[in-house]
Amino acid sequence: MDGTAIVNLTNALTYTFAIIALGYVARRENWLGPDAAPGIGQLCGRFGLPALLFRSCATVNLARVDPAIIGGTTVAKLVVGLAAAALGRLTCDGNSEPLLRAGMFMIFVTNEAATAVGLPLVKATYSKQDDDNPDGPNYVSLLYFLAAMQSCIITPIALLLCELGKLRRSGDRGKSKGFAAVVFEVAVETARNPLVFATVAGVVFNFITGAWLPLCVLEFLNTLG
Repeated sequence: MDGTAIVNLTNALTYTFAIIALGYVARRENWLGPDAAPGIGQLCGRFGLPALLFRSCATVNLARVDPAIIGGTTVAKLVVGLAAAALGRLTCDGNSEPLLRAGMFMIFVTNEAATAVGLPLVKATYSKQDDDNPDGPNYVSLLYFLAAMQSCIITPIALLLCELGKLRRSGDRGKSKGFAAVVFEVAVETARNPLVFATVAGVVFNFITGAWLPLCVLEFLNTLG
């Protein structure tokens, strides 16, 4: 890593954790009320991040997206998540539902801030390498695809475990919805996830337009993101 990359990485770390600290202080001093966090989360999760994800998937050279990296990372996260789920179930006491606890453990382990925190760090470290090596993997785009894999595969499994745990708990009171209904509900929620929709739409546009978007659309997505 050369001196420029170290400076870029230091700058990215500084402003990333400065923003985190600012959010902490704002909430602690009650500059942002208790209703502010859900609104900010909705803005980022339903508009900002999907806009960046769609832009990246729609404009990336798909030949530079290494499926081995995406597949290997996804499988590794899935193995770790399932191991955490098993640990959560094995350590469950009599006061909680084992499957619900297993799903929560899996969510806690696998839902890292890879995009929110990792994106500026990857951009600072690898953006020049991505530009200098047009035939190699695009690491910034890989991060977006990994976030999509998290939303498409790993998170739905964890949510399914949670819902099955709730199903078993409600079944004890005679209010069970049924296994098929729970699976269908999780599948529908996954399909309606803005990150999943943005990924699929971006890849479709990539194939249709040849990794091209109008300048006005790019500027809109960049500003929104």
